[in-house]
Amino acid sequence: MLLSFLLSLSLLDIISPIVSSTQPSTTSNKRMNFSPKRAQQGSIEHTVSFREALFDISSESSVLDQLSPTRYAIRDPKTAFKFDSREYYWDWTYLDPSDSFPVVCSNPIEPSDPKLGKVFFVNGSRQVPPREIAWACPPSHGCCGYECCKETSMGESMVRLILLLIVLALVLFALMESFRWCLGCSARYKHVPSSPLNKRSSSSSTRRDV
Repeated sequence: MLLSFLLSLSLLDIISPIVSSTQPSTTSNKRMNFSPKRAQQGSIEHTVSFREALFDISSESSVLDQLSPTRYAIRDPKTAFKFDSREYYWDWTYLDPSDSFPVVCSNPIEPSDPKLGKVFFVNGSRQVPPREIAWACPPSHGCCGYECCKETSMGESMVRLILLLIVLALVLFALMESFRWCLGCSARYKHVPSSPLNKRSSSSSTRRDV
């Protein structure tokens, strides 16, 4: 009896790590629900305001330290920069998975950018540039500039296209009717009989000639 009990315990010790390793973690499942998207061009005003707020070192919400007039250091990669009720990170992997914000947006940082290209992760003497700025958006939203924009469904796009075609058809019909009306007016003007006054003047002129 004791021997069988010890054997069962040993089997449990062997099986439990295998079972736990095969079960995906909750965090990894939530990570898989994210759908990273590259941001398209958005509002210029919003982009300018975002960049100005990001490089406002005097602000309490600043996440940068100014190393020189043109170089900046990221204080903590895990600390989000908050702007316009959203949280922005220097890499999308720092985002916490959320079912309310499953769309991950990323805007790549170009090394030639006069400001963002001068921002670095500082690790001792090493300075590593970040690859992107990332943020999360609600479902059915896209990524525009540094904000979330509402995506139109296929049905909405088709309805808009049909309405546009109807408007174009009406405009074309109105133009054709106007053109036909102008042609009719010109034709009636040509066939208008001459007035008696014109006849008298023409007859008097012929008599004088005789």
